Amino acid sequence: MMRSSSITGVFASVLLAIGVMGPGAVMSQQQAPSLAELLRRVEQGQLHDQQAFQQREAEFHGARADQERLLGEARARRSALEKTSEQLEGAYETNEVRIGELEAALDKRLGSLRELFGILQQVSSDTQGLFENSLVNIQYPERTAFLGELAAKMGTSSRLASMEEVERLWFELQREMIEQGQVVRFPADIIELDGTRAEADVTRVGVFNIISGGNYLQFTPQTGNVSVMPRQPEQGRFTRAAANLEGAAGETGMVNFAIDPTRGQILSLLTEKPNLMERVQQGGIVGYVIIGLGLLGLLLALLRG
Repeated sequence: MMRSSSITGVFASVLLAIGVMGPGAVMSQQQAPSLAELLRRVEQGQLHDQQAFQQREAEFHGARADQERLLGEARARRSALEKTSEQLEGAYETNEVRIGELEAALDKRLGSLRELFGILQQVSSDTQGLFENSLVNIQYPERTAFLGELAAKMGTSSRLASMEEVERLWFELQREMIEQGQVVRFPADIIELDGTRAEADVTRVGVFNIISGGNYLQFTPQTGNVSVMPRQPEQGRFTRAAANLEGAAGETGMVNFAIDPTRGQILSLLTEKPNLMERVQQGGIVGYVIIGLGLLGLLLALLRG
């Protein structure tokens, strides 16, 4: 009875406050539920809050269990990885010791062959540079790759040269010496003056000159390209000699041909030599005046004569 009277007093004060608020509040008072209904709603709200709290608490405990499970799995995985790391470190140290023993045994068994392999590496490197600048490399471009691989192989301490590789090195050196004294014709890609690339027959005169179609060609070792010289020699005897040499292919006899022992340097200087018209143009106005006075003097001399 005391609780009912206190609740009645509270709701009476609430209704009094609502009545003070005005006409709109009077309408709310008329629509408000009874005190028993309000009490039931409050109890239901407390029950709903209790259920939500219990659900959140259960979810928290479930998440905590999952976190503890994941933490346990991570710790177990870390332990397994640490054990594997220790095993790998032990195997690495064992292999290091084994490699040292094998290298010592290899050095002992090789003996003087180690010096031979050093000579092979040096000869391969030097020969590769020589072949790259040789005109014979146009005909046999694959040999430089072999020499580079052989030099790299001899530079390591764990790989040895085979008998086939040593014999091929000797063969390439012998072939270079023989090709230096021969005049041969073979197909090759040529870069024309307009920049187009075409395949044509190239005549190689030892390691001195290469010609094709009566024109002198130039070889670029950096790119391996063969191109027509932008400017041919002005002297007709040089171009005629090139045409005669190409025309004599397959025939026996002698053909006059000028070779360039500097492998293109003298020929380049010869093509840079200015012709008569270029010399006149180099003289400029002074040159034209001198030529004009010379012609006038010649005309006067003819008239006097």
